[in-house]
Amino acid sequence: MDGDFKFRSVEWTAEQLEAIGLITDWYERGEEQDFYLSGYAGTGKTTLAREIGRRVGGNVLYTSGTGRACCVMARKGCEPVDTIDALIYRRSRSVYCAKDPSCEKVCGDRCPYKRERFGEKILNRESPVATADLVTLDEGSMLGSAMARDLLSFGCNLLFLGDIGQLPAVMDSGYLRNREPDYQLRQIHRQAAGSPIVRLATRARKGIPLQLGDYRESAVVYDIGNDDLTSFDQIVVGTHRQRHYINRRVRRQLGFGGKYPEPGEKLVCLKNDRKLELRNGELWWVVEAKPDRHGFVEMIVRDETGRCRRSGTAGRIRRRRQRQRSARAIIRLRLCDHVSQGTGVGVRLGVGI
Repeated sequence: MDGDFKFRSVEWTAEQLEAIGLITDWYERGEEQDFYLSGYAGTGKTTLAREIGRRVGGNVLYTSGTGRACCVMARKGCEPVDTIDALIYRRSRSVYCAKDPSCEKVCGDRCPYKRERFGEKILNRESPVATADLVTLDEGSMLGSAMARDLLSFGCNLLFLGDIGQLPAVMDSGYLRNREPDYQLRQIHRQAAGSPIVRLATRARKGIPLQLGDYRESAVVYDIGNDDLTSFDQIVVGTHRQRHYINRRVRRQLGFGGKYPEPGEKLVCLKNDRKLELRNGELWWVVEAKPDRHGFVEMIVRDETGRCRRSGTAGRIRRRRQRQRSARAIIRLRLCDHVSQGTGVGVRLGVGI
């Protein structure tokens, strides 16, 4: 498991050692603010980032565009880690009553008319980034230009990790999209070299058509039956419409018929909430779920390390009815393609991506 990373020694390749040397020299010279390290999946970028942080010492922060990628970095020993949005921005949050006419006083958390309103996002000049010696950003292909400018404005040293074969930023062309990397890792290390996912991704990146068929733990299919659909660890789809459709099919096949999550179901968090210690993209399995008369569900969930989150921590997660979009933690079962980047999920199926 990835969580065992911090307890394993690493045998560096000649290419990785060259990258470490170049990044270390860049940091010590202090002439340029950022360094862009590129590499395809399986070349060891995240593993190398942890080693760079160890050699630099001091106040080193790690970040990424999604909570899911942050979870993977944490499992690989890259801590402290948080999303870029949480690190450098802040915004006010207020509550109001959506009932017509509204109540004079907003009710408690269980009121079905309680809503949240967020103020404008502003740059947090008191961010930990302001005093960091080095900030390492993973999944750099998703970094938009405006967010990159805000991050650079803190004046800290930035190490960007990116993969030119991954999806670009959502809002614009991306800060790193048209930039040549300062160094590119090309050798896929032996732990990932045999991965069918990596091999298929390499063929697709080179423009080689993917032939229909089974590739050990992966498959390329035109369509798939319900029985086969439930044999994958994770399904990655291209649109939210596909996500809803696949969710309904998988839930029916697995015997989950209720409108709320049930014990044994796999969930994905859709919102970051620092107070509840929730990260967008984090995966859970429901251990216990108790709906109440207000349309909320209290759950005890198990994360990927086997730890259960219980009442008093982030474990009791509230979810409003589908029509009420202001829930503290909104959940879903399948991943869209941008959320899935950097997930490290084992057996995956891609549908319409």
